[in-house]
Amino acid sequence: MEYVNFSTLEFERFVLVLLRVGAILMAAPLFSASVVPKTVKIGLSVGVSLAMLQIVGPGMLLSEIPLHRLAALGVNEILLGVSMGLLARLFIVAVDMAAEVMGFQMGFGIVTAIDPTTRGSVSLLSQFQAVITALMILGTNAHYFIFRAIAESFKRIPLMGFSPTANLWALFIETSKNVFVLALKFAAPTMVVLLLTSVALGIVARTVPQMNIFIVGLSLQIVIGFTVLIFSASMFGILYGQTLADMAAVMMRFTRAF
Repeated sequence: MEYVNFSTLEFERFVLVLLRVGAILMAAPLFSASVVPKTVKIGLSVGVSLAMLQIVGPGMLLSEIPLHRLAALGVNEILLGVSMGLLARLFIVAVDMAAEVMGFQMGFGIVTAIDPTTRGSVSLLSQFQAVITALMILGTNAHYFIFRAIAESFKRIPLMGFSPTANLWALFIETSKNVFVLALKFAAPTMVVLLLTSVALGIVARTVPQMNIFIVGLSLQIVIGFTVLIFSASMFGILYGQTLADMAAVMMRFTRAF
């Protein structure tokens, strides 16, 4: 039996490859954004899967397998892809977390908007930071790291070869720990300056009780927060470079954790 010039064996191999590639792209940063049309996601997954067939080779499936066995293997490939994509996405979560904290400290905690990438309610600063992150990924060609990691996964983790190991769990725990450290690096300058500002406003409020500190402090914190962000722009560039490099390195470590 053949499907569009594919034999049954080739078609089964393609389905498994497509499930892994699709799961990675649907969970990875940038490609998983809801603003990306579904047709683009599907077309990209199919195109990358066809390219990956050259890496997989004909020796991965030597005989046709029953449908229930193919379904089980498909679930296994999806788990691998989702794990790999989420591992990369953790680094973007660090940036979002830092933006949420900075926005709350600046007084934007009560002002929210709909994030087009997640359809969730986020602060204005988080939405702005998400756009900057997407531009940094595209501007530095960091999205190519994802494609490279996909190719590397097929070289090191053959079809039907995914099995969670202690090294994989250790990698997730280590990455989760680094996410909080990275978020603190992004938010630290603004947090420290706004904390000192709040202390100063508290002293003023005790010294001059007639002054409406709430109105003055809210405007002052926004102005000071944005001033710190502007002067920290060069540091953010360095942190973004470190973040994207770490993301690529962790994705490569994932493929070697088996």
